[in-house]
Amino acid sequence: MRTTLSLVFALSTLLVLPSCVDERGNPINPSNPTPPSTALSVVPDSIGLEVGMTYQFTAKNIEAVNVAWAMESGPGSISETGQYTAPTSLKSASARARILAMDKRDSTKRAWGIIDLRDPNFAPPVDTNVCFTRDIMPLIRSNCSMAGCHDGTDDEARSLLNYTEVKTYVRNGSNGLPSASRSKLYTVLLPGAEEPMPRDRDPLSAAQIALIKKWIDQGAKNTDCAETTCDTSAVTYADIDKIMTTNCTGGCHSGARPSGNIDLTTEAGTSAQVLNGKLIPSIEQRTGAIWMPEGGKLTDCDVARIRTWARTVK
Repeated sequence: MRTTLSLVFALSTLLVLPSCVDERGNPINPSNPTPPSTALSVVPDSIGLEVGMTYQFTAKNIEAVNVAWAMESGPGSISETGQYTAPTSLKSASARARILAMDKRDSTKRAWGIIDLRDPNFAPPVDTNVCFTRDIMPLIRSNCSMAGCHDGTDDEARSLLNYTEVKTYVRNGSNGLPSASRSKLYTVLLPGAEEPMPRDRDPLSAAQIALIKKWIDQGAKNTDCAETTCDTSAVTYADIDKIMTTNCTGGCHSGARPSGNIDLTTEAGTSAQVLNGKLIPSIEQRTGAIWMPEGGKLTDCDVARIRTWARTVK
């Protein structure tokens, strides 16, 4: 009898106990005692946007009024209500921004969202600086320092085989800085010059003369602009023509009397040198070949581009 009364009392005690509640005062379903999640999360946790766009983020499992929003990193801004505004442009084609949502009542509860931004109108800045090794030395080599000219074999023609020698033809202006108008390297190239150069060869083009002037007026520096990447995936003759114009056709393989009777100013002429097997060994400077360009060497990338194009010549 005593055992029965004790059991009844215990059951009655359980029945009058108040319902279980979670830490926020919400009742817990007795059939599913796991309390609802109170973890904070950003919805969505990642998204892709273009510049100039906006997006409204929300926080899950926390009331909006209890959420503080902030930019953690990257471009753009976010409002107090979670609206993200992308910048109108980027400094690159793409960028990533990271936003933070934080529970105002408990700063340890945090969540993040990622925005991958894209700027379809981005264009890399144009390099307006003239580079000595890329732009100037090839012009000097193909127009001035060939055999019989400024290659060091003629006492009357000072050698122009390297930067130090080229720089001797550059003079400073009254401000102490290199001045094209006072430099023989430039003035002898102008139409009507007292001693026009190149001698007995076609004159440089107006664009080439302007390039030398710009290099001098920018300080005549010994800049080396070696390429960090080399794209040989889609080489056309236009790419090859640019290489030839800079390195080969100035005072050598052009005009009425091209050196070696080899004209490299046209696709047909250049293709002919590929088909007779002379061009590639020459620019690779193989043993037994006539090394070109005289007094120098094409960059490894230019050689690779010519080699790629040569495979398409028929």
